[in-house]
Amino acid sequence: RRLPESPSACTPQPAAAQIKTIDDVTNYRRRSSLLLSGTVIEQDMIVKGDLNLADRVAIHGDVRCQGRAVIGKDSVILGDVFAEGPIEIMHNAVVFGNLFSQDSVQLYPGVRIGQVGRIKSIIAKKRIIVDRNVAIFGYVLTEGKGLVL
Repeated sequence: RRLPESPSACTPQPAAAQIKTIDDVTNYRRRSSLLLSGTVIEQDMIVKGDLNLADRVAIHGDVRCQGRAVIGKDSVILGDVFAEGPIEIMHNAVVFGNLFSQDSVQLYPGVRIGQVGRIKSIIAKKRIIVDRNVAIFGYVLTEGKGLVL
């Protein structure tokens, strides 16, 4: 794989006039991650931004994300998923651990959380949306709105 010629090729650099608040500084320093289809990670992941997993990605550990976490179709995570932003688990993905979001959780058709004989939890501060044909082996809790489609 080729490395970019300069660090600015990785992350767009904002002009000084764009940084006006502490949120602008936080977003400037945020590093988002995109894992391509078929990627296998054999350890825990910590992402200081948004995490986007393409279809059929496997992570053999926990995921901690300071932004949004989108888990692609048919992906597998063997550990827990913790996110400061929303979590979206796409069609037929499997998470064997707990889900925790300071924002919301949305589960699409065919998603499976946990496994038989091991109680896991889904906790979201603002909202949880569960689509049809979803299996959750454990508890679901939100301070906000819960919706089953």
